[in-house]
Parts: sequence; structure tokens; C-alpha cells
Amino acid sequence: MNLKKENIIAFAKNWQNWLFIGWVVFLIFLDILTKFLTDGVEHFVIIPWLWEVKSVHNSGMALGWLAGAGARWFLVSMTFVVLIALTWFAIANKQKTIIFFISMVLAMSGAYGNLACRLFYENGYVRDWIVSGFVFPWQTFVFNLADVFVIAGAIGLGIYFIFQFKFEDKKE
Repeated sequence: MNLKKENIIAFAKNWQNWLFIGWVVFLIFLDILTKFLTDGVEHFVIIPWLWEVKSVHNSGMALGWLAGAGARWFLVSMTFVVLIALTWFAIANKQKTIIFFISMVLAMSGAYGNLACRLFYENGYVRDWIVSGFVFPWQTFVFNLADVFVIAGAIGLGIYFIFQFKFEDKKE
């Protein structure tokens, strides 16, 4: 996988790549819209323990990890590194399957959605608003759509890599 000028030109000429970019932009918009609409909501129950709405400002990453004063710029830096790696991989990868496409769209849109909050929202907070105790009923988690996108994208990319290497081993 080489990031060469001809790969970038081929990427720009392919209609599927523009579809990819369109989906990323749409999901970023959807994430930011939901963060805006739920900002300041005290508590609203939709389905108890499964889906509740509550506005929370998170200075850390998923589940509040790395929350604190210095976390903002560390997380911004790490997000840029991840987005550069994902962009390079999207351009350089020749074997684009549907699971690769969907996983990359989800991972990149989630990363961009949270990055936008860290860069443009007061004090670098990410707005979380989905409260769920679905996985562990004794522990509720607060997250947003971007977090869902990143996790689903990471799982999808993991599945993609497992099957890609599995089939490559059988070819040899």
C-alpha cells in the first residue's frame, strides 16, 4: 500500500470515494446536530436503563478516561494521528469491501465529530448525551453518537482485518 500521486488521483476520480466522503459528512452533521439539540437537557427517560437523555460535558475520552486539565490537547493530537492513518489506509487500500467501507465511514465520522467538539466547544469538552445501562445494569454509561460510530467502526475494521488475513493465509 503506497501513498503515491497516482493513488490519490485515482481516489479522487472514483465515485465510490465521493459517496464515502458524503456519508462521513452526513454522519458528522448528525452527531453535531444531536449534541446541539440535547445540550442542557437535565434528564429525559425514553426507555429506562436502555436509553435516557442527559447532557454531560466530558473532558476525557470514552467512559471519562483521561479526563483532566491536560487531556484536551493530547486527545486532539491523538485524533489527528488516527485520522491521518485512517485517511492513508482508505486511499492506499485496494481491497475495499462493504465492511471496510462502512467501518471506515463510521470510524472517521466519529473521530471528526468528537474532534470538532474538542476544538470548538468551551474548554474542549465533548458533549455526551446518551445514558444507557444496557451492557451492565448496575453501571450506566454516558456517550454520544460519535462514540457509537468510533466503536462500531473499530469493531468492523477488526473483523475486516481478521478475514483479510485469514483469506490471505489460505491463498499462499
